[in-house]
This record gives sequence, structure tokens and C-alpha cells, in this order.
Amino acid sequence: MHVVMHKDWSESHPQGHSMTTIAHPGQQDAAHFALFTEVLDAVATGIIILDMEHEEVFFRNPHASAILDQAGVDHSFGGIHALLKAEIDPLRQGRAAHSLRKKIRFGNRLFGYTLYGPVAGNRFVAVFLQDITDQNRLAAMDEATEMMHNIGFLFSGIRHEIGNPINSMKMALTVLRKNVHRFPPQELEKYFDRIFDQVAKMEVLLTSLKTFNLFEKPRPTVVDLLAFFREFVGMLAEDARNKHIGLDVDFAEEARWVNVDVRALQHVVMNVFANAMEALGDRPDSRIMVRCQSGGEVVVLTISDNGCGISDDVQQDIFKPFFTTKQNGTGLGLMLSRKLLTQMNCSLEISSKEGSGTTVTMLLPNATVNEPTMAGCPIDH
Repeated sequence: MHVVMHKDWSESHPQGHSMTTIAHPGQQDAAHFALFTEVLDAVATGIIILDMEHEEVFFRNPHASAILDQAGVDHSFGGIHALLKAEIDPLRQGRAAHSLRKKIRFGNRLFGYTLYGPVAGNRFVAVFLQDITDQNRLAAMDEATEMMHNIGFLFSGIRHEIGNPINSMKMALTVLRKNVHRFPPQELEKYFDRIFDQVAKMEVLLTSLKTFNLFEKPRPTVVDLLAFFREFVGMLAEDARNKHIGLDVDFAEEARWVNVDVRALQHVVMNVFANAMEALGDRPDSRIMVRCQSGGEVVVLTISDNGCGISDDVQQDIFKPFFTTKQNGTGLGLMLSRKLLTQMNCSLEISSKEGSGTTVTMLLPNATVNEPTMAGCPIDH
């Protein structure tokens, strides 16, 4: 038997706790103990329980030992704690969620681990380990295949979006070349205006592509969503009043802090609001509603409007590059927004009903901030 199990659990736990029988097994409980350890021996997941009070490895199964050997990590409390100290300390101090999911690489192997705790009066922290190298490789292959598909779609769109203005300008210049000495000034001005219009279209496209690379490496920090939206709504208030659009903002206190790149978030929210305001048009009782609720490890941010909505057919394509239903749209806004959020471990989904309105839902990492110094952290807009 390779399981490591210390016997002092019941000293700090009342009789009847589910683990008490393991700490001091009697005749009947010995069978349960043997079964328990046999099951954990066969589990293909490394399991470690650290006793933080006595600085001991309270429990470790064989699969955990094998992973530690692969990683070259000492099996002792000191070796494991030194490896995971950066995650264990925030858990025990209440500065992080009840569980943390992380990845770590040793050589050519990638390991995933989840920490749970603390439990039993802040004494124990549990660690679950898995070798996710093959799983990660398959995911990377799927991602690469999807990326190549998107790149092909992207270049096809670029060719189309740039090709059309160039062909239009080419035709206008051909006509001018043959008739520049015959056309009156008014006719020449009309052709020049047409050329400048096409140049302007390409400038809009190039600006969108520049934005596409603007946040290649987001730098998430702790952001106060309440302060963010107070400033954001303040910027839009006059425009909303002029268009007779009501703005409602409702925040739960526990959903106030998130870990995001504030520049990227501002870009995404601006794009969502622009779409909502355009969808509202001249509708009576037009409203945009912002709601923020806690979903445990994530903050659920929803931005809803009661505008024209989106048909089912259009919803299937709204995240494709260059797909747009707007006369002067580039079709890059939503695709870029989802890309930015994905890079920050966030997500973006859209639900809509034609004629009733649209709701954009974003899941953002919930930042539990207890330190007084963080309550006034600056927000760079």
C-alpha cells in the first residue's frame, strides 16, 4: 500500500466526522479504511492533502507520487508547499476563491492541478493533480485547426473588402484618364469624391485591423466595475438623452471586482453599447440595462436592450469576421470583442429575439479583494 495517511485527524475533529473512522479505524471501520485506500490507489488522479498546522503531508496517493517524481518535486511537505505556496497562501488568507485551477510545466510534460480549501478550521488544503499533456496537445490541435479556418475566412474577407474599393477606384481613374481634358470641373469633382469615398472605406478597415492587434497581450488587473460603469455611463449620458434612451445600471456588491485588462473591457463594452444604441433606433421607451451579479468564481455582466433584436439566421454568423448587416459596418466588432475576452479567461455570448431585444452576457473572473489598499486602486481609462 502506497497511501500515506497520518492518524491524528480526530484530535481536532468531533466524533462522527466522515474522516474520523479513517483516523482511528476499529474492527468494522478497518474494512472501510482498506476499501477507501484501495479506491484512492486506483484513481488516475493525484490526490494530496496538506496539514498546514503540523506542516505534514496528511495524505498522498500513488498517482500523486508518480507525478511528483515526473516533475522532480520532493514528496515532503516542504517540497510540495514550496511548489504551491503562491496558490496556497491566498486560499488560507481568504484572498482567493475556495478552489483554484492552475497549470504548470515540467520539461515536456504539462500538469494541471486544482487546490481546494482550506477546511477543518483552516488546517487542511487538498490538491488534485493530473498529467494533461496529451489533453492539452489535442486541444491545441483543435485550436490550430479552427485558427487556420478563421485565418482563411479572414483573408478571404480582407481580399473582398479591399478588392471592391480598389476596383471602384480603378474604374473611376480609367474614366478620368480618358476624359480628364473633356470633363467639366463638376464632373471631375464627382469622380474624385467617389475615389476619396473608397479610400475612406479602406481606412476604416485598416483601423479595425489595427485594433485587432492592439490588445494581443492583455494585462489583467483588479478593476472596480462600479467605478468603471459610472465613468462609462457618464460619457454616454448626453448622447443617450439626445436619443431618448434610458440607461439602467444595477450592481451586486459582491460582483464589484474583476480581473481584466481595463482597456480591452472598455473596447468591448463600447462596441456592445454602440450596437445596442443602433438597434434601438427611434423606438419608444428605449432602454439599455446593465446588470452585474456574482456567479461564484465569475462575475456575470449582462447588457440588454429592447431594440429590434437579431434573427436566428443572423445569430449564427455574428461572430464571423467581416459579417455585418450594417451599411457601413466592418464585421469585425463582435469577433474582436470575443477574442479580447477569451484572452483574459472571459467569455461572451449573445441571446436575442427578433423584435424584442438583445442580451449580451459576459463572464469575467471574480476578484475577491479584502485588502483596504485595493479598495481605491486606480483605474486607467
